Amino acid sequence: FTARPVPVAVSPNGKWFCFIRHSSSEFVNGTLMLQNAETREAFVLNPNVPFSYKEVPVKWSPDSSTVLYEKNGKICFANPDAMQRKVQLDEKFRVIGRGNINCVNFTRSQQLVYIDYDIVYALNVSELYTMALYSSYIGMGAAIARLPYAFNNQKDRFSVNDDASQLFVIQNNKTVSYYALSQGKFARAEILYSQPVVDSQANVLAMSVTWPEGKKTAPVLFVESLALYSGNRILKVYAFDNILKEKLNVQEPSCFASNLSGTKLACYFSGAVNV
Repeated sequence: FTARPVPVAVSPNGKWFCFIRHSSSEFVNGTLMLQNAETREAFVLNPNVPFSYKEVPVKWSPDSSTVLYEKNGKICFANPDAMQRKVQLDEKFRVIGRGNINCVNFTRSQQLVYIDYDIVYALNVSELYTMALYSSYIGMGAAIARLPYAFNNQKDRFSVNDDASQLFVIQNNKTVSYYALSQGKFARAEILYSQPVVDSQANVLAMSVTWPEGKKTAPVLFVESLALYSGNRILKVYAFDNILKEKLNVQEPSCFASNLSGTKLACYFSGAVNV
């Protein structure tokens, strides 16, 4: 009879985590918090965010030096160590651009990729503070590609590979699109694959993607669905090889997680964790 645990977003080095603290006056909103895992010292990132039991609206850089969050229709960044030392820049100098947390993602090579409408931008994490100081004049990062449609940050999700040369978009939890991005010049993104994910025997609940480590690796797609007749949950794993090929089918998983290289999957079902 315990309360459902609040989700947390832990930094890759395990030293920090973000969570949403329930408001005492209402249950639909809360405060987005950043907390040190050892000292328990906590800081407020956003005093008013929608509460969710599914996810925390933040993104961590691979080296844990930067956390991205959304506030008042803008994407901001913070340095946890600077906040702890009380030397953090004023928030107006830490704005990446308009949108929400779905508009941004990190690569393993320490690049930040940001989509504004149909333009894809990229910059190194180390340049964040320099770029932010002048963002109102020169823009945030370099434009690297244009998508063939406007990215809907309320319904769409995207992910990029290690060197930001490939991009994968999940549109409204229905269609997946796979693109190649030109390196060193601004050009229209090349479509490698774009198809709706349809299952006549089940309703798609959620989709997510991960990239195996290394440049030029193909994405791995996870599709969670609900069988129409049995009502059972199903997890299917697809690898891309010109087309999406089903690699794994797991029946009734409660939850799952893949390793960083995208080669192993851990699923919890029937009272056990199976890898």
